[in-house]
This record gives sequence, structure tokens and C-alpha cells, in this order.
Amino acid sequence: MINNKFDQEILGEIKDKKIIPRAKWYFLLKNSLIWLIGALALLFSSLSVSVMIYLFQYNGLDFYQKTNKSLAEVIILTLPYFWLVFLALFIFVVYYNIKHTKKGYRYSLVLIIGISVAASLVLGILFHRIGWGQDIDDILGERAPLYGQVFNRQMDFWFEPQEGRLTGLIISQDEKGLSILDLEGNTWEVKFSPEQDLENTFKFIEQSMETGMPIKLIGQIIEDNQFQAEIIRPMGPPGRRFFHRPGMMRPDFFQNIDCKKNNCPLAHPPLGP
Repeated sequence: MINNKFDQEILGEIKDKKIIPRAKWYFLLKNSLIWLIGALALLFSSLSVSVMIYLFQYNGLDFYQKTNKSLAEVIILTLPYFWLVFLALFIFVVYYNIKHTKKGYRYSLVLIIGISVAASLVLGILFHRIGWGQDIDDILGERAPLYGQVFNRQMDFWFEPQEGRLTGLIISQDEKGLSILDLEGNTWEVKFSPEQDLENTFKFIEQSMETGMPIKLIGQIIEDNQFQAEIIRPMGPPGRRFFHRPGMMRPDFFQNIDCKKNNCPLAHPPLGP
């Protein structure tokens, strides 16, 4: 009798709330979709790790003392916040989706987050070795608005001439100095500092730096569009596609050099519309 009463209550609740039985395929599809979203979130978090590894390789921390900034300031100013937030967001999506799977309630927050972070790091290293981190940076460098302020903050950090940091492409050079094209499409005459170790500078330029290469400099402005450099270093691959943006490329600057040999931007065709 008790069972009959209980059954009646259940049937009444189903009728009142208009609950419709779900087919088995519905739950299978829902569970599969949850796992698919979780897998995609893990993929995106791993890609963000690959980009961060790629950017970190060329952060310039080896001579941060010359930037008049502390190590902490340089790290804070160049930290890829966008990619860190991107990573955290998709790690949360992974956690949320696993928790909503059939047996997800069994796993703790620490376990899910820990495994997700570890998987993102392992896959991120793999994707970096494949070159996906560089590919993503190339696409964003050529097309993304606020690239230097959001996606690759190193570009913005190294383009502060008033603070003694300048970056751009070498468009000509001789024993007295360099001419470069900066991130805003302006040309600068770069003079070597008297305090600079000229022998090592010339050796470095001869061995490592060619016309068309992106470089970063530390020094000071001496006149309008004239810069006296104390330190000159290659800027590294991140941000190279930035120079493909409309109004940036000046083929006449590079008409007398082998761009494929020297890796200047003209050696890399635009990525398309």
C-alpha cells in the first residue's frame, strides 16, 4: 500500500511537471558533446601554452639591466596576460565539462585542474616543437588589432624610444651605423655609442645581422629620428609578420638584398585575406 502511494506521487509529479522521458541516444549524445567540448578546450589551452613558450624564448631577459627596469618590471611589462587568461579560461571549461559527465562527480577539483594543466603543458610543448605557436603568432602579428598591446607585449615594450628602447627592420647599414624601419613605418638613423664595444658590435653585426632583419636596440634619442645605440640585438621571430601590415612594407628598401637568405619580411608572402 505504501509502495502504491509512493508510485502515485511520482506519477502525479511527472504529470504535473509534464516530464517527458528521454531516449537513451539523447544521453549518449549529450555525454559525447560534453567530452568533445572538453577536448576542444584542452586543445585551445595547449595552443596557448605553445605560443607562450614561443614568446618566452625571445624575451630579452638576459640583458634586462640595460633597460633601466628591474627584472620584476620587465616580466610584468612583457608577460603574455592574454594567453594566461586564455589558458585559465579553457582549463575551467575542461573542468566544468568533466564535472558534468556521467562519472564526473567522482573527481576532485584539484585532480581535474592538475591533470588539465599537465596535459596542456605536455601538448603545448609538442605543439611548439611542431611550430604551431609560431604559426599562431604569425597570423596574429599580420592581422590582429592591438597585437603589441595584447598578444605579444614584447613588441610594445621594445618600442619606447623615449625610454631608450627601439625596434624595427634594418634597411641599410655601414661602419657608422644603421637605418631602420620602426613599427610605425618611420625610419631612424642609428648611430653607434662611443661607449660601445665596437669590435664586438661589428663582429656581431657581421655574423648575425643582415639587412631586412628585425632588431631591438637600447640607447637614447639624440635628435629627431636619430638614435644612439649602446646595445643591438636581433628581435627574434615573434612579431615578424607585423611588418606585412598595410603601409608597413616598402619593397624598395629590400630590392638589393636576398630576402630569402636574410629572412626579411619580404621572404614570407602575406598570409592572404
